[in-house]
Amino acid sequence: MKKSIFVLVIALFFLKLHAQDAFTLMIQDTVNQSALTACSLNGFYYFSEYISNNDPKISGSRIYKIDGFGNIVKSVFMAGERNSFYPFVRDGQLYVLGCENNDSSFCYVLKHLRENLVVDGVYPYTAEIAYPLKSLSAPNVNHDGSITLANSCQDSIFNDHYYDAVDFVRINSDLESFYHKTFSIDRLRYEWAQYFIFQDSMFYCASSITPYFFDTELILSQYNHQMSLIRNHLFDGEDFLNLSNCAGLMNDSQGNIYLTGSTAGSENTEDNNRHIYIYKFNADLQYSMGKSLFDTGDSSYYTAMCKSLDINKNDEIFIAGGRPFTHDSSPLFVAKLDTSLNELWRYFMYSGDGLFCRSVNACSDGGCVITAETGFINGKNGSLLLKLNDQGLITEIGNPLPDFNISPLLISPNPGLTNMRIDLGAQLGECSFELFTINGRPVLQKMIRETGNIINTSGLSSGSYIYKVSNTAGFEESGKWVKK
Repeated sequence: MKKSIFVLVIALFFLKLHAQDAFTLMIQDTVNQSALTACSLNGFYYFSEYISNNDPKISGSRIYKIDGFGNIVKSVFMAGERNSFYPFVRDGQLYVLGCENNDSSFCYVLKHLRENLVVDGVYPYTAEIAYPLKSLSAPNVNHDGSITLANSCQDSIFNDHYYDAVDFVRINSDLESFYHKTFSIDRLRYEWAQYFIFQDSMFYCASSITPYFFDTELILSQYNHQMSLIRNHLFDGEDFLNLSNCAGLMNDSQGNIYLTGSTAGSENTEDNNRHIYIYKFNADLQYSMGKSLFDTGDSSYYTAMCKSLDINKNDEIFIAGGRPFTHDSSPLFVAKLDTSLNELWRYFMYSGDGLFCRSVNACSDGGCVITAETGFINGKNGSLLLKLNDQGLITEIGNPLPDFNISPLLISPNPGLTNMRIDLGAQLGECSFELFTINGRPVLQKMIRETGNIINTSGLSSGSYIYKVSNTAGFEESGKWVKK
């Protein structure tokens, strides 16, 4: 009998090893914490958050090791008032990259960690520039093993406005040699350098620019190995609408470049919606194709602060984003695409206190991990880690948020008035939408698919209704919708 139980335990253990992890984890241990990025290695997940406090001794980054069930195995704290350490995997090894600086210099710090979070090596890289750090971007591991990032620095003050310098950084694959170059931006332009990658002796950088303090524009630039500019691609409203915010820059194994960004919307046109797009270019920045992933239906926008684009070794593309906290119950979305920009699946996640996306990171099992922040719960915000399997599903909900839900279906606004908007994941195909009174009397029916379906509800009386969305493959979801 004991032998049978032992065999069963071992069998369940190995079954778990071969199953895909899919869980949620919320960490709420301080008033001011910001989720950063996450990565996966050998069945564990490594997640960082930045903790800010008036006391510099207890400000810094906390790195967590999390098992496949969503349990915290261990955490370490890296103190420093301005330290934001981003975890990533390179050549099967775990690293974190951060920055220590004062008012006169930078010191980029790369730390090699054992899987138990013990520091096994430290690589400092001193950058002799005279501008303090403004923002540190998430690092990118390139196909040749080098590490790149682009950071904004405060340059000077003119008429009470701040102007930026940009520091481009490349840590070579030997981890010993280090290259950086700083550009000081024209006083009439304000720039955030956000994403920086390297391939085939070429650098690519995506930056948001505000010329003359008015409309924000986006520039995608290509440099040679000596950081001399080869070409720019300016998103200025003439083509690709009016992209104003970069949310990610990555390359696939074939050398194609992918850029995600959001539009600014326009107060002078009927379409004041903000859209999030993905564009594909070849290595010479020649446009290949583009796709609108989502429009918000209003003047709010979807974006991510650290990195909302990642590509795995099979060239599967992951994109995630969310609204800022100015919108109550704001949802987060994540989509998986192929290299032809066909959407494979999409899911929406939301809670009563709102979610704000920080990053999406591809995993070797075909799924992804998402870092996010919650709205304030009992006077504190929280850091959230979401692990989705290769089908976009979460099978274990741990330490759930209030009213947390994940669904391939999003209905908004709720409550609503004259129109109801329905967004579907592409995996659902064509669906039937039905709306009933509380007593079960049908009042509306329409066939819908993918995103942006608008249902006219102006003829309905105020009150509560029940909706049902279903397809011929067996999907069915119901809920309550309220007309004001």
